[in-house]
Amino acid sequence: MYTVQKNPAAVRSQELICRAVCALMTELPFDEITVTRICQEAGVRRKTFYRNFEEKEDVILLMIDFLRAEYERELPRVPPEQSAFFHFSFLSRHMDFLILLQTAGQTPLLTGRFSELQPRVMPRWSDDDRENAYRTAVVVAGTEAVIRLWAAWGFRETPEELDAYCADCDFVFNLAGVNRPQDPEEFMKGNFGFASTLLDTLKKHGNKCPVMLSSSIQATLVGRYADGEYGRSKKAGEELFFDYAAQTGAKVLVYRFPNLFGKWCRPNYNSAVATFCNNIANDLPIQVNDRSTQMELVYIDDLVDELIGALAGGEHHCEFDGVETVLKADGRYCAVPVSHHTTLGEIVDLLESFASQPQTLLMPQIPEGSFAKKLYSTYLSYLPKEKVKFPLKMNVDDRGSFTELLKTASCGQFSVNISKPGITKGQHWHHTKWEFFMVVAGKGLIQLRRIGSDEVLDFEVSGEKIEAVQMLPGYTHNIINLSDTEDLVTLMWANEPFDPSRPDTYYEPVE
Repeated sequence: MYTVQKNPAAVRSQELICRAVCALMTELPFDEITVTRICQEAGVRRKTFYRNFEEKEDVILLMIDFLRAEYERELPRVPPEQSAFFHFSFLSRHMDFLILLQTAGQTPLLTGRFSELQPRVMPRWSDDDRENAYRTAVVVAGTEAVIRLWAAWGFRETPEELDAYCADCDFVFNLAGVNRPQDPEEFMKGNFGFASTLLDTLKKHGNKCPVMLSSSIQATLVGRYADGEYGRSKKAGEELFFDYAAQTGAKVLVYRFPNLFGKWCRPNYNSAVATFCNNIANDLPIQVNDRSTQMELVYIDDLVDELIGALAGGEHHCEFDGVETVLKADGRYCAVPVSHHTTLGEIVDLLESFASQPQTLLMPQIPEGSFAKKLYSTYLSYLPKEKVKFPLKMNVDDRGSFTELLKTASCGQFSVNISKPGITKGQHWHHTKWEFFMVVAGKGLIQLRRIGSDEVLDFEVSGEKIEAVQMLPGYTHNIINLSDTEDLVTLMWANEPFDPSRPDTYYEPVE
């Protein structure tokens, strides 16, 4: 902690030390700044430093408390409708200091000190003035949330820009929120306080544009969500929006999102899908306590489609039966119409099949619009560089090579065949299996003859004009490289993967 000084000489020493720390923070990482270096920069002795501070972090605390005291002096003079703009205008005056704190990783010290303001401010309101008391609480809590969000976004916006957004916007997407705070009280500050600040600013400008709120299924407060602080904070934010709509006539769209998943989501945070994708893709262990745990999931692309539709007035409405979403044209809430119900065990099984694909070449079934298809895209976003490329087994002999590329359980397999100049390959037929041959490089001749017949079907093919030739069941067939100098490259598709126990392949020359 630091010592509060009143002696002018001591105060001057603290000022010199504060300036020195700020100067050094522009040059060095905070961890590399030593007390000795601070004293050298300030031109004071180490004894002077330790008369005022216990450690270097205390210097930052002193500067933050100067800032907080200034804020506390100005806050009572701010009209309620100006509260949001006041946050940013005040903070912008100290932008250089805020950026220094962010660079040094000390922003939590700032937000922590501001969170202590509420009990210091509240006593000035009487029981007869509860409306203003509550408003002040929201302002103070909102300030802390503003600092957190603004810092996370790099303090890019000016107060004028932020105020102008609310003045001129045609639609507001409110996606801000707190979901993993150090203190449970931060749920209400972030999920309620900041929303209040936003709506107050819209009111200030008389802007009745539609406003969307990103809430959570946990706001139902039923079942396993009955006692959650996060859910209660989201519920409070919802009611704030509905009250705002009743007061202003503005359209509000409150979405209770279930679990979201999609590309590049942060792992080891609040998404089991992201964590499992990341860990399995990177050969890290996972822990599944109950494979039967039910999950409702919304894919990020489906969410974006819904929000774009909402922007044009095409949102989907719903009500809730417990935690179940029931689409309803006149519902109070809004919803993404496409979601997927699955279990943790099913998710893990799919991901493990994705991870094994370079070895098995077996592609899982991924029908259009399926959860598996969306999960595969998500999984690939976590794939490390060294796994983007993987080897294939080339079966090589003096005739060329044959390589299986991809297999599916229900839609066959792809292979590539390379024949050296003058080489003939094939000379076999199948009872049930059929294939497509597609020459993509070189010039060749494909021949087919029905078993028991003498008629030979000849098809000249070339990579200069790519065509597909069907290998019919019951027809022996071959492919001949007609070139004396170039390899013949043929892509092949078979309607079923090759099964060594039932090869369905019988040798017989075409001619």
